[in-house]
Formats: sequence, C-alpha cells, structure tokens
Amino acid sequence: RADTHTNTHTHTHTLSLSRTQHTHREMSGGAAGQAMHRHDAVTLNASIQSTSQSPSTSTSTSASSSASPGTNTNAAAAAAREEWRAAYTAELSGMLATPAASFHESAARLSHLVRSGLLRFTDLRDAPDKFFEAHRLLVEQGFEQGPGFSIRFTVQFNLFAGTVLELGGASHLAQLEEMQREGTLGCFALTERLAGVNSGLVVQTTAEWHPRRGQFLLSTPHDGACKNWISQGLTATKAVVMADLLVGGTSKGPHAFLIDLRVNGQPAPGVVLGDMGEKTTGNDLDNAWIRFDDKWLDRSTLLDRYCDVAADDTYRPIGGERLSNMELIGQRLFTGRVAVAQGAHEFRRRLFRKTRAYTDAKACWAPGGDMTHMLSAIPQLRALYTAAAAQDARMSAYLGAVEAALCDVLRRGARPGAPLVEAVAAAKVTAVDQAIDLCHRLRQEVGSYALMSGTGFEHTDFLQCCKFAEGDSRILMMKVARDRLRQFAKAKRYTKGTLPAGGVSPREAAAAAALATAKDQPPLVLPAVLVTAAAVRQTAAAAATDGSSAVSPPSTATAAAAVFATTAATSNTSAVARPATGHGHTRRSEEGSAALEAFRPHVARATDADDETTGDRDVVEAEVAEKAQDAEEAEEEASSTT
Repeated sequence: RADTHTNTHTHTHTLSLSRTQHTHREMSGGAAGQAMHRHDAVTLNASIQSTSQSPSTSTSTSASSSASPGTNTNAAAAAAREEWRAAYTAELSGMLATPAASFHESAARLSHLVRSGLLRFTDLRDAPDKFFEAHRLLVEQGFEQGPGFSIRFTVQFNLFAGTVLELGGASHLAQLEEMQREGTLGCFALTERLAGVNSGLVVQTTAEWHPRRGQFLLSTPHDGACKNWISQGLTATKAVVMADLLVGGTSKGPHAFLIDLRVNGQPAPGVVLGDMGEKTTGNDLDNAWIRFDDKWLDRSTLLDRYCDVAADDTYRPIGGERLSNMELIGQRLFTGRVAVAQGAHEFRRRLFRKTRAYTDAKACWAPGGDMTHMLSAIPQLRALYTAAAAQDARMSAYLGAVEAALCDVLRRGARPGAPLVEAVAAAKVTAVDQAIDLCHRLRQEVGSYALMSGTGFEHTDFLQCCKFAEGDSRILMMKVARDRLRQFAKAKRYTKGTLPAGGVSPREAAAAAALATAKDQPPLVLPAVLVTAAAVRQTAAAAATDGSSAVSPPSTATAAAAVFATTAATSNTSAVARPATGHGHTRRSEEGSAALEAFRPHVARATDADDETTGDRDVVEAEVAEKAQDAEEAEEEASSTT
C-alpha cells in the first residue's frame, strides 16, 4: 500500500505536510475505502512565490502594503483570469445545456471549443494551472451529461496536443497551431490488446525505418498489437501513435509519431478502424480499436525534439542523452493523473451536493405524524455527510498542493523529481479510491433515489474509468512500493546501534534498533508478521514513555523490509516455539543473527517522506496490539505444548 504524502521540494514550491491536533477516523465500507484508513488528517500548504487562494484562483500577494508595479501587474492578471473564467464558463453552459445526441455531435462541440481559443494547446506549457481549472469547470458543468466529454477534453488537450508540445520539433509545433485554428481533433494511440493498463509502457506496434525510401513502415504485426480503447479514435483526424521504433533491425523502444488518421473524413490508407462498442456510461465518447496495415510514414512524422533518424540508417538522441520511455511521455501521464484525480474528486463532490439537496428536502415519517424530520437527519447518513466533508477539505488541499508543484515544474520546462512523481501517483490513487468508496456508501443510504436517472448515480462507472486511466491504480501502488524498496537497497552504510543522520523516521530508527537486538531475546520462532508487529509495539510504547512526539507509523517499505527480514529468519523453522536449549536453539539463533545482519543495509535510510507518513495511528496501533496479542497467545500455546 503506497504511502500517500511526501515532502516535495521543487524550484519555488514546497509541499508542506503537518499533522493536525486530532486524528480523523474514517469509517470504511470496502477495500477501496480502507486505502485511506491509515492516513492521519494532514494539512498541506503550497508555499509558492505566487500564492493561490484556491486551486482555481491564481493571485499574488505583496510584502508591502503600498502599491507597486508588481501589484498592479498581479491585479491585472487576476482580472484577466476572472474575465477568462466568465467567458469559458458561459461557453460551457451553452455547449453542455443538453446531452450530445451522438459521439459525432460531442466531437463537433469539442472542435468548436478548440477553435474558440479560450484554452490554448500551449497553455499546458505556459499556463498549466489554466488547463487544470478548465478541466475542473468542465467536470462541474457537465456532471449531468456524464463523463464522456470531460474524457474527450483531456485526450485532446493533454494526451494528444500535450505530447506534440512536449516531444515535437519546430514543424510539429507549427502544425499544432494550425490544428488549433481549424479545430482539428486528435487521439493518443498507446494501449493495445495485449499491452493495456496492467502492462506498463509496452507496445508491439512497430515503425521500421527504411533508409532507401526515407520512410517508416507502421505495422500491426498481430491482432494482440491492435491499438485498443483509443478515446476519440473514431472522430479524430490526427493521431499520436506510440510504436516500437526499429532502426537497422534494432529496437529503439516506444517512440511517438504524428500521423493522419483520416483523409477527407475517411480512414487514411493503411488504417483500419473499429468501434469498441456500447458502454455503461459515457457513450457520447467514441472508443476505437485501430490496426495499421503497412502504413508508410514520412520521416517528418517522428516527433523529433529528442531524437532523430539519419538517412544513413543511424539513430541518434538529441541533447547528448537518450531519454527513457517514461521520460518521453511521462509529463502527459503526470498531468493526466492529476486531472483524473481532480475529475474523480469533483464528481463525488457534485454527487454528494446533489444528493444532499434531495435528502435535505425529503421528509421522513415519525410517530405521531411528525413530518419535520428530514432524511439528512438519519444518523448514519448524517455521519456519512460529516465524514465526507472532512475528507473533501483534506483531499482538496492535497490536490491543490500537488497541482501547484507540478505547474511550477511545467512552467520551467523541467521534469518532476521522484518525490513529486510519487505525490502525483498518491493523488491519483487516493482521490479515486476515496471517491469510489464514498459514492458507494452514499448509494447504500438513499434507497431507490440511487436508481433514478438524472441523479448522477447512473454515471458512477466513470470512477471505474478513473481507476485504470493514466496508469492503473494497482500498478502505481506496486511502482511506489518498488521504488521505496530500491531506496532501501541503495543504502551503503549502517553501523551497529546507530543510523545515518536524516532520511529515516524516529519510529523506523527505533524499530530497526529493536530488530537489531532481537537476536538476544529468547528464541521464540513465530510468523514474520507477528515478530514485526511485536517489535513495532515495543517501539511505540517506548516512544510514548519518553514523551516523544510526531512519531510516524512505519511506511509500506519499512514494513515490507521487516517482513522480508523476519521471514528469512523463520523460513526454515516451525511457527511454534521450541525449547530454549540444545542444538536447535543455537542453530535458530545463528539463523536469526544472519538474517538481521543481512537486514541492516535495507533499513539504513528511509524515504524522503517517511517522517510525514500519514496513517490512522489509532488503527495502526489497534492492529499492532491485536497481532501482539496473537503472538502472546501463540507463545502460551507453544509453552503448553512443550
């Protein structure tokens, strides 16, 4: 389970996380909701040179109370943003007043929005906060119509245009300007039948360089390599296609190509399109499968900001270093994950707001014919509204802070560091899981109202889309856990009884010390989880005794490393205690000592954010106490058996 908050230090932004004075217990109705179970209530403040009153407002403050040129400039910028906001909202109101009759009509609406220039393709680079606000406003305005148009929007502006903006050369940027003027639609062709959201960045579509022709041959080698679930694929004129680049018979990995998907309204030569079929929601969005039957591409179609293929059949990176696949398209996935998180969060806010308006006006029967009690006053529903409001404020603050940090990176043309990458992943995973959990719980409390069309509940499958869009949530959690463990593996020094200064939380340091001395304890051999739990309990008790504050619960990586260590120590022994005498005692002690020695390098350094690990301390301590009690009972049973 991924730790969901980190300290992120970027150019002028700092994600500052501090614990509040109280811990908010969140009741969980399912596995998705339990992902938030271990998080303490936190306060996140975006410390930036140009501070924001909210994620959707960008205003600056001056240290001086007197007027200055900077103040006037900021005031003018704020006025311009407010004017834009009013114009954009009015455009959306008219555009989304009625549901689109078909995905063709929905596509035509987006084409009109692109031509209007209210949001520029280049805003993703020059004013990324404007892109995020535009998306939030669209989700809010289009709530009743379902998620189709908002997904179409992010595909057009972020995945398609954003990739061209990030990876394209001068000629491609000129094409992008022309597409804005003409309202040209595009799609992003990455996922394939055998390389979907669970596979990582893998593509089997090939683009082979033919030096004699000076062209690439784009091919789908088998059915499993067909592009799958390509949003806007049936209405787009252009496409950014991710294909495995082959030069001289050698794979150079996935690369992006800007191609014509249609010519004069018909599929371009070598392009075969098909419809993925009707969905449970969002049918105003077309989703296509695409096959390429030996389609020849000009050399100019390769997005060549960072690489080039010369006529002499050689591939060369531009800038002196070849970028990784994730670096090539990662920027769009990062912005996309934040947009997905914000979309899911805004959807559940609107659903709660709309449902609350209904339950506030829905009278309930009471003895004596008293009809003054409203449905919102039912204890379980009232408690849910209270919990949702607290989570709303907390999640809004976190998403706003992550957005601010990412926007700073985008404006500078930089690439996010590891802490921000993890924070973005955490935002996506937790915001979506929280929305799924809360919307499900709300459905259970409002009876037949949740079955009615027009309530918003009919579109909750949108949250399922959010769970796997821009990186499946489970894969993201696995990646975060993997990256955390790699940080432990890179620790180079550990001296007995001490830990390197910095980079490790107080609880991890104490837990490591407890494990380091465990070999001197009686040779009770128990399952790994129980041994680890007992050590953590002892650590927590010691911290409480000495008055230590701000002690963080162990992170996922710490717990995993501890389990690995104790599992190694018990792998060849029984899960039942043995007499503390004889050869068996000596052998097990030696095994335990060896395992602990092997474990030390892995706990030498914690992650950047472990001091700020957010977990519901009451829940953690309860689980630890329960496991420790199990351990004590197992010990008593073992003694009895002996």
